[in-house]
Amino acid sequence: MQSLADDIKLLLQKNYDYIFFDYPFGYMQKQISEFISLSVYIDTPLDVALARRTLRDCKNESADAILKRMEWYLTVSHLFALGNDKQRDDAELVIDGLLPSDEICRLIFDRAERV
Repeated sequence: MQSLADDIKLLLQKNYDYIFFDYPFGYMQKQISEFISLSVYIDTPLDVALARRTLRDCKNESADAILKRMEWYLTVSHLFALGNDKQRDDAELVIDGLLPSDEICRLIFDRAERV
């Protein structure tokens, strides 16, 4: 986790208007919480998230490799749900994950401009 905090510190030195990063625990990680100006929770059902990830990451994998991924997912899926309520409650912006991706991005940018 410290390496992520160090990476954020380096990015902050570059004077960007925005730094977006996809990290599932937001304020729950003390090493990075001080750098967060806006926490966004994209509320996506786990089955939809799994289908999207499979379509994105498994285009060139064999059926056997995809089945192995599904077996792995079944052993760790409870971890994805762990803390979801806390993350949702801590977020300043909660977005419906079933919206089209361009709408999700628009909502995030609109809110980020007001921070």
